[in-house]
Amino acid sequence: MTTQTWHQDIPLEEVEKAKKAFKEAFLYPTLTSAKLDEELNTIESKWTYTDVSDLQSGKKTVLRTSTLTEPFVTSRPIHYDETELWTSTFVENRRVRLVKKSGSTYIEVWQHGMLQKSVNLTEKKLHGPVYFDNTFGALDINPSGTKVAYIVEKKRLKSNSFFHSTTSSHDEVFPGQEYNFVDDWGEQRKGKSLSTIAILDLSSDALQVLDLSDEYCYGNCLWIDDEHLIGTATLVEAYRIGIVYTTSKPTSVFKLNIKNLSSYNVISSKVDGICCKSPRLSPSKKTLIWLERDLLDRTHACCLRLMSCNLQSSDEPKVVVEIKEHFEPGEDNFAGLFKPLLPSRCFISETEIIISDLLIDTWHLYSINLSGVNDLKLLPHPKLPSFKGDGNVEVSDVSAEKNMVIAIRSSLLQSPSLWIGTFQGAATLDWKQVIEGFNVQSLDGMEDITYETIFHKPEIEHEDAIFRDVKFSSIYVGPLTAPNWKMILWPHGGPHSHFNTTFKNDVLFWLKLGYAILMPNYRGSLGFGQASVLSLTNFSGTNDVNDCYQAVQDCLKVFGHLDPEKLYLYGGSHGGQIVLHLSGQFPDTFKACIARNPVTNIATKVMVADNPDSGFNQAGLNFDFQSPNPEEMARLFNNSPIKHATRVKIPIHLNLGTLDRRVPMSQGLEYYKNLKALGKKISMNIYEDNHVLNKAANHTNILINSVLFFNSIQQ
Repeated sequence: MTTQTWHQDIPLEEVEKAKKAFKEAFLYPTLTSAKLDEELNTIESKWTYTDVSDLQSGKKTVLRTSTLTEPFVTSRPIHYDETELWTSTFVENRRVRLVKKSGSTYIEVWQHGMLQKSVNLTEKKLHGPVYFDNTFGALDINPSGTKVAYIVEKKRLKSNSFFHSTTSSHDEVFPGQEYNFVDDWGEQRKGKSLSTIAILDLSSDALQVLDLSDEYCYGNCLWIDDEHLIGTATLVEAYRIGIVYTTSKPTSVFKLNIKNLSSYNVISSKVDGICCKSPRLSPSKKTLIWLERDLLDRTHACCLRLMSCNLQSSDEPKVVVEIKEHFEPGEDNFAGLFKPLLPSRCFISETEIIISDLLIDTWHLYSINLSGVNDLKLLPHPKLPSFKGDGNVEVSDVSAEKNMVIAIRSSLLQSPSLWIGTFQGAATLDWKQVIEGFNVQSLDGMEDITYETIFHKPEIEHEDAIFRDVKFSSIYVGPLTAPNWKMILWPHGGPHSHFNTTFKNDVLFWLKLGYAILMPNYRGSLGFGQASVLSLTNFSGTNDVNDCYQAVQDCLKVFGHLDPEKLYLYGGSHGGQIVLHLSGQFPDTFKACIARNPVTNIATKVMVADNPDSGFNQAGLNFDFQSPNPEEMARLFNNSPIKHATRVKIPIHLNLGTLDRRVPMSQGLEYYKNLKALGKKISMNIYEDNHVLNKAANHTNILINSVLFFNSIQQ
């Protein structure tokens, strides 16, 4: 191991200061979910936190149980480390739990708080691993409470060495096939290749694995009645393409009679050409809703429409909320549906759902009338006088029985809090705070901290007239008046993603060490309508980069006390691509740059990453599952940061993951070698981690080293 050159002269007190800031910033846990239990009249909430004394064990999770009525009483945190799914509804006072523990997977039946039954699924050896993810995974109990459906990997043939002695087994063994390639769904979906539906009979313990076509991967199954299931079917194309963080894979909604598999019927309007997400049933199971988009291109994420289908009639599905093509900030209170994962329970009645979605950079609460078209209401947020603005409100659970919404509220200046909203009328909510958050401004040295959304009209006009009205925004968080603060420009990844104003421990860490943050939502980001998303196609590497540069210049005008000589770059994935572009295209503006798993040369990345479709789309090229031709290679190279490597003047530090399949580590290595050959200042850390580098030990190391790197440049 060699010490980074920039690390050699860092004073020990700087290291201790950074460690102290990390400990203090990560005192505040993240509220990840909350569910209402109508039988027990309680709310169970899950919180994650980082324990600096045990980083190798990863992030910790605790459960807290709160009473549903005032005065609210909440239990002490109880540590929790199991992988599980629960059925979202009670049937005959029974709930079912699917859980992985001690190397096996079990179905457990719970009634009145007691374990009534436990079945070891692994011992049955009828299917492969169970899916617990939010892409395909599901667990549902039929209306009579006799059967449970869940998603599994189809059983694969066993294999061993040609010379391995075979033992008696019920499974047929094929020698010499143990190294066969498994075509899976990419980043964070290793080994997930052919999914199907498994059904466990709770009376007899008989297990049925549905023999469905291998042309599709099945998921998100729900019971309509005791014989019929609905779910999603994702088409297996020429090869599987990375599916996390995307809505760009052909996926339909189907209906199936479990006693007659030939009854398989597609409910959505098409088998391919659209991507359907989040099927949800109304309380009576008569109405099915889902989100969908067209696949005219391979944009990895975009605006969605909400569909509804009356399962009691032969009517075609209808559009409930259309795609929001154009959005005008300050005039429109709805920018479109962007969140592809609806709450597992979102129905407040048979004809109305409650969701949260993105409006510019804030999660807002909406009620949607399923009987109309675009009949949405913006619902009031819970408010606290001591906190700035309305904050973000994200729906975690909806109870039609209790007429309640369970929500998570936070902002950049307030850690997450848990709230209950009870409907008093059509659009009136009575909000009660169950678990309080913490006010950042009450901390020593944080009294002057504020955050603000800055709106920008692009200085560089779009070449296409239909996109010339598209605006963008950025989020500033830092001192309101205090002078001499440094500022970090931190663009998000994606590119079709966003930064929002929810609480972020990382931001608090930087603030404690004297760094303001600017997070631009450049053109192409979510939260500004569909036109914003589509405007980036064929302009990646130019418009997004120029928008980020303009955001800095505009921010310096608004907050004139910031020091323009102390600007830094920090970003990951596509955000890493942008900061490397800025390092080369604006070599005299910034002092240093840190990039996590950045895209550096799209021409060499596009066919070795798990998402080649996105790379082609961003360059405005047609994707046919094959390698780019010479002309396309040139175009991809010209869109890449590597093109500007010779102009880089500032020190650059890379953080790369060996397990990254979205932007393979070879991208960072290629950039590192080029800058080394050019005599530039570049350093690199390598972690055994995937694309987001989010293991607790790795994330801690990256943050503390990042501030030490920036501080070393100042010295």
